[in-house]
Amino acid sequence: MWDESRLAINAYEMQKSGNLIVTTHAGEPDMWNTKPPLMIWCQASLMKLIGVNEIAVRLPSAIAALFTCGLLVAFSLIYFKNFWFGCIASLVLVTTNGYLNHHVARTGDYDSLLIFFMMAYSICLFLYTQTARKKYLYLFFLSLMLAVLTKGIAGLMFIPGLLIFIACLKEWSIFFKNKHFYIGAGIFLMGVASYYLFREYYNPGYLLTVWNNELGGRYLKTIEGHNHPFDFYYKLLKEKQAYVWFYIAIIGSIIGLCSIDKKTRKLTLFSLILFFSYFLVISSGQTKLAWYSAPFFPLIALLSAIIFHFIFVKLQENQWIHKNFKYYIPILILMIAFICPYQNTLERVQSPKKWMHAMKISMK
Repeated sequence: MWDESRLAINAYEMQKSGNLIVTTHAGEPDMWNTKPPLMIWCQASLMKLIGVNEIAVRLPSAIAALFTCGLLVAFSLIYFKNFWFGCIASLVLVTTNGYLNHHVARTGDYDSLLIFFMMAYSICLFLYTQTARKKYLYLFFLSLMLAVLTKGIAGLMFIPGLLIFIACLKEWSIFFKNKHFYIGAGIFLMGVASYYLFREYYNPGYLLTVWNNELGGRYLKTIEGHNHPFDFYYKLLKEKQAYVWFYIAIIGSIIGLCSIDKKTRKLTLFSLILFFSYFLVISSGQTKLAWYSAPFFPLIALLSAIIFHFIFVKLQENQWIHKNFKYYIPILILMIAFICPYQNTLERVQSPKKWMHAMKISMK
């Protein structure tokens, strides 16, 4: 009844007026919602294509969720040379309570698209540190630009963790002594600055409003009564949003850090650094909202997948099992592990009001 409906109105008015720069509400420049309009562009385009309806508002979030799962599988194929790890991570992601829920993958809000681009630029940077292939560096800056154009400063929230990871690897030279780094950075800055400057030109006072709303407003002081303790997101993930996968991810982190496989150790370290750096950033903010934790979900999925990947590798190392059963045992393990989480997800999606009522009773 709040953000999703606001975006829907922005998109409706945009496709009627044709003004792609200044989002409006009731015909006036929208200075309450100051986020860049990439999500609204998607919604307005769909309204033009299929009409003004619920599907046009929510389909971009659903497609972004599908692309996020595809991203995890593609990463698995590139990094581990198999699809099992990415497949498992995708299954964990879509059975995470907070992901296929309101304000993320099932409603027309920013967060599903934001998660996709944040994970895309993080994975691209990780792959660049492992391969030094310039295409990943350019994809990093492109995804970073699109993340910022989706939700402003929120799109940069993984950057502190990425800097810490690079510092741990001591790989600064592959960035600052590389001309492609500066070209990519220039493309990113030009793309982001172009929108903000055009918006300021057509909508004077926009930049000051963005500063007050996204930095001084939300981060440095509490707005709209959303004041919570420092451990708000920890309790939220543990008790509601991630639940069992939160504990599985902890075990996966331990297995990953102790693994003899160098690739697994690096990915575990990478995921944990992103997780804790992002946790510190959003937990230090004065305004805390439940959906700010959404970027945690793919990281929890990656860490949880480490356990299943470890089991699969051990099974493949057994010659008799590998020869006689091949993929049958891994598939059976996945069916046993995910049948209950997936059934719960289906029930939550099909009967959201009933599920929310049950959750409220269980939390008392």
